[in-house]
Amino acid sequence: MTTDGRVKQKMSTSAKGTVFMLISALCYGVSPALVKIQFDFGLNSSSVLMYRSGFAVLIIFGIMLFQKKPVTVSRFDRKRLFIVGFFCALSLTVLVESYAFIDVGLASALHYTFPMFVNVLSALVFRQILTGSRLLSLLLGLSGVFVLAFNTSQKGAAFGIFLAVLSGFLFGVYMLVLERLPFENRNALLVTMYLNLAIALYTLLYNIAFARLRPISSLPSGLHLILLAVINGVLALLFFRSGVLLLGASRASIVATIEPLFSVMFGVLIVGEPLTTMLLIGLVLILVGLLIGNLSRATRKTG
Repeated sequence: MTTDGRVKQKMSTSAKGTVFMLISALCYGVSPALVKIQFDFGLNSSSVLMYRSGFAVLIIFGIMLFQKKPVTVSRFDRKRLFIVGFFCALSLTVLVESYAFIDVGLASALHYTFPMFVNVLSALVFRQILTGSRLLSLLLGLSGVFVLAFNTSQKGAAFGIFLAVLSGFLFGVYMLVLERLPFENRNALLVTMYLNLAIALYTLLYNIAFARLRPISSLPSGLHLILLAVINGVLALLFFRSGVLLLGASRASIVATIEPLFSVMFGVLIVGEPLTTMLLIGLVLILVGLLIGNLSRATRKTG
């Protein structure tokens, strides 16, 4: 393959990975508003996470059977999937538990400290270099996230803020583990099913251990959970994993920083949260940071 051909292939891979991460961010962005609706049905956040993951397993299992695809993976992959699933479940559990102390929008924004943790851990553990443009992109994006996070009148929420930031750190670890533990099986849908299975099992144990398990109280609640499973448990995980593998954890985390924009947008549209000037400032910072990160990558590829 010629040099031009390799450059075009790399650009195509990068563009595809970016689109996948944007779709994932859109799916994840709508999730906090959908989870908040479940509170009206009497469910707590950790039960929502468990049911969401469980329904996602059933949905993907049905798709695999319909396609007459194998639904088993090797022992090699099972071990790695449950390791990756552990960090994902731990991060998401800590995040949803923060909802009890602070607003969902605030928790989601603070969770988006994870790009900082991804890049810092990559630099410290894997000796990756933080370029000036990437650092500026991260600083702008994280500045926007913190503007969103502290645009609140809540007081006495220090523990909730700690949990939300901790979820960001754990999610950063999850991204790096996902990137560094390759799977033998290349079927992304099957891998997503097993990741959801791991999350469902870990959160089931958590809910039992801490007496957090709540039953589904009505048909509307169950149907809403199925919708959440499709959006958050299937599509979001599927596109997220594919995006990380195509872009790498550090670059994918920069694109994913756009998710708070979607969270705020759906919060306004679905649950009627106010759109303030400070929210708009935070969103602009995030978008500028994302634009700088993408333009700098495109310049390096074509230069």
